[in-house]
Amino acid sequence: MKPCLIGLLILPLLFSHAQQAQFQAAENAYASGLYQNAIDLYQQLVTEPFNQPELYFNLGNAAYKKGDLALAIKSYRRAQYLAPTDPDIRANLRYVLEVVGAPIPEVSRFTRLFFSLSENQWIQLTIGTYALLIIALFIILKINRPRVTLTHFTSLLSFFLVISITALLQYQKRNNHPEYVVIESKTAAKLAPLENSKTAFNLPVGALITVLRNHHSEWIQIKINHQTGWIKSHQIDPI
Repeated sequence: MKPCLIGLLILPLLFSHAQQAQFQAAENAYASGLYQNAIDLYQQLVTEPFNQPELYFNLGNAAYKKGDLALAIKSYRRAQYLAPTDPDIRANLRYVLEVVGAPIPEVSRFTRLFFSLSENQWIQLTIGTYALLIIALFIILKINRPRVTLTHFTSLLSFFLVISITALLQYQKRNNHPEYVVIESKTAAKLAPLENSKTAFNLPVGALITVLRNHHSEWIQIKINHQTGWIKSHQIDPI
């Protein structure tokens, strides 16, 4: 496959002067081929309160150039959490997953429809809908056409319930079954949480997996698309 890694994104002017200077230093390091320096600078920035998808995207690019493909995939995936519909993030993530030979995470139509917004976007949408509900209720109490207004209020209430339930589903999905990236080469997923258990399948570095449950020992049960198996906790890193 012909390389199609997309370049750096420009950070919106949301940071302080010092943070913008550090971001510029990271860009300069990347442009000069000092990829480890760029990684260090980007990683310092993503620990700040203002986590931006551009930071994780650029961190992923620097990690890819450095050859740290697990970090590249982790960074692109984190950027995708913050900007789910960004085509550049999606393209780079897909490309690096193909490079390492990891399967592309399968997404159902339901997931694509209802989980296309980030957590912050769902929160903002829910708050906005709630504010409209309050305004609609106020109008009902003030005007003399309650029947018509009540119909609109009921429709808005139904929409609010759908938005709230969808946001709750996304939150529960992310927290009940967190996503991890494989960081150890030649990771063998076992059929059972035992050293002498047979291998169910192998995972390349950079594979994105979902944790289903923890065993009482160091073993954890994971899922990748439709396959499940057991690996050790030190073989993966949280997104």
